[in-house]
Amino acid sequence: MVPHAADPADPVAEQPVAHRVRETLRAGRFRPLLICAARLEESKGHDVLLDALERLARRDHDFVVGLAGEGARRAILERRVVELGLAPRVRFLGEVEALGPVLLAADLVVLPSREEAMPLSLLEAMARARPIVATRVGECPT
Repeated sequence: MVPHAADPADPVAEQPVAHRVRETLRAGRFRPLLICAARLEESKGHDVLLDALERLARRDHDFVVGLAGEGARRAILERRVVELGLAPRVRFLGEVEALGPVLLAADLVVLPSREEAMPLSLLEAMARARPIVATRVGECPT
């Protein structure tokens, strides 16, 4: 039994929106787009993600990150993005009505959660054949 399930992807309908997401976030062939779709709460581990991104930026890796979701820690995370010098690379997307096209736009889906059950965002990413990097917690397999 799978208690949560993702709707099947519809690449024909989602591709134009995914293309616009990539253009809006200025992702390109040599500038990968990472998407983290999760509530902006302590348990989701965005602080860990930002620290890792800062290390990548220091090594001159080019990337852009879209953080999809809202939550109590948004202002804290926005300040942390500025402190780490990541403001040109990290975009807060807010609550996303249709997550499928955003995930389809991603070169990599990231979920750095400290605790998790079975994250729907990862199921939806898998339905769109997106590579995933996630912490090994809850039902996120190794």
